[in-house]
Amino acid sequence: GIPIYAVADATVTFSGLQSGLPSNRGAGEHIILTWSDEPVGPRGRTTYRALYFHLRADSGRLVFQGDQVRAGQHIGYTGNTGNSSGPHLHFEIEAGRGNEVNPRDYVPHGAFPPPQRMTTT
Repeated sequence: GIPIYAVADATVTFSGLQSGLPSNRGAGEHIILTWSDEPVGPRGRTTYRALYFHLRADSGRLVFQGDQVRAGQHIGYTGNTGNSSGPHLHFEIEAGRGNEVNPRDYVPHGAFPPPQRMTTT
């Protein structure tokens, strides 16, 4: 698979496979990172979650629940687990309670290697 990277300094709040849960959404092997904004805004602190779904089944996850990661840190590899029709990364960012936002607003320009074309072997 293609390497994937942490989008922010964060805590790994989940790393694995959550089968049978409605919140799984067919995610397969996945990682969830959680962090809060600083300083606290007028409405309080916003908690963010980055969700990386469909990771490789065999050692596709390089970080585990409770780990602290840094923005740009290599955390895993793309794969084809869960409800997936081919190798890819499903990436989401939530701001607050389940409020999905555009991930482009949170990924610093030039912070990560350029996209790579998937190849089959």
